[in-house]
Amino acid sequence: RAAAAAGADPIEAELVIARAAQRASALDDAERVLATLHAENPGHGEVAGTYARLLVTRSRYAEARRVATLPALGALSGLRAEAAGLAAFYLGELAEADAAFATLELGATAASDVALTGRALSLRGMVAQQRGQLGLASDRYQEAAARLHEVGELHAAAVAGTEHDQSVAVD
Repeated sequence: RAAAAAGADPIEAELVIARAAQRASALDDAERVLATLHAENPGHGEVAGTYARLLVTRSRYAEARRVATLPALGALSGLRAEAAGLAAFYLGELAEADAAFATLELGATAASDVALTGRALSLRGMVAQQRGQLGLASDRYQEAAARLHEVGELHAAAVAGTEHDQSVAVD
């Protein structure tokens, strides 16, 4: 809060506070900050994405999807696409989940964000696996692991690699 008082962007300062609360597992505090920030700035994409992702973490999927896909925010991108996709996935709406994750992948690829591309591929693998498309899931997990390993995201790469191994074992 001192940063905001010193002239830092007040929205960015509040996002830092909310993220710090999340990392400290103070989810109620993080939600309070994000809910207020979102109510005051409903057209701010990063706020909506951060808030929607927290709502997914709290298993409030319908609410998360609503926040992530508000028409005033325009086309899905970044964390809003991830949150909308996860919300749809957990609501059993696999086509919507895959479409959101494909949007995430496309945006990450366009931005040359290899780590986010890997994450998107892993999420798309999760959808394919749920649909019983094990070969496709395996390919996506394998590509995700390669991308994530390439940028040093070793834990995420290992998780994607494990998912690949499990999808191959079932196939």
